[in-house]
Amino acid sequence: MIDETYDLHAWWGSRPLSVPQCAEVFRAFVNALAEFDPVFSSWLHSRPSDKPYFDVPLDPAEAARLMEKAQSRYDLPSDRLWPELGYVMGARNSGPPQYYRRDQYAAATGLNVGCYGTDEEHRNRVEIRVSKRRIATDRPWRASELCPLMKLVNCIWQPRELSIDCWRYGKFAARIPDKRYEPRKMKLPPGAKIFWPTGERVLFPWVGWLTYLPADLAAKVTIPGDIEVERLDDGGIIATLCDEPFTIDNPVHMARARAMEAAIRPVQS
Repeated sequence: MIDETYDLHAWWGSRPLSVPQCAEVFRAFVNALAEFDPVFSSWLHSRPSDKPYFDVPLDPAEAARLMEKAQSRYDLPSDRLWPELGYVMGARNSGPPQYYRRDQYAAATGLNVGCYGTDEEHRNRVEIRVSKRRIATDRPWRASELCPLMKLVNCIWQPRELSIDCWRYGKFAARIPDKRYEPRKMKLPPGAKIFWPTGERVLFPWVGWLTYLPADLAAKVTIPGDIEVERLDDGGIIATLCDEPFTIDNPVHMARARAMEAAIRPVQS
């Protein structure tokens, strides 16, 4: 079986945040992640450096400094702020120092938050590349172990859409033709044949290994009986296709994913 890659994706629309507001939410996020699992006890620069961006737990003054620096700006050499584009931050999470160079235990977190002034429904985002193996168990993550991560992100960032996705399943996501995405040739070296986009648009919310549906959408769908459903205090649900790691090579997993696709089709757009 191919070693699958999993990513948490959280999206929401226009939502401005001041520097103090963003600093406080980001600090809560960082510290809650570290309590959730030790892999998030470090936020490091890209290789070859192992230098931390900051110490965990993150204190208020350092959080404010980080968000001041993370504010979007117009193209260099201008240092003029572009507040509508919010704050951008990303790092690799490698746990305690003895795990810094052990890639199978490493995660990565990226965010672009505080964006506003747009009707784009996916303008703000939080993304987490899940580690291949969990430090505490030395095994791949199970859905029951990742569900608390979904709840943490939901509680702190309050996204409209949230899922933990199998990277290879992306090609099976529901799509419809859309003229806004008609193929056009990019500026590439002579002889290149790559086109982007595809003439199709992915439908949202999409189906993940674990899928969060907010209360208004959850009320309109009936989840198949062989898919586990947990109802949350906000009225939303988390639907889990299987507890063991999802893979497109497992026909049972794929059948459940297709059943979930059919169930949420009435609320996709």
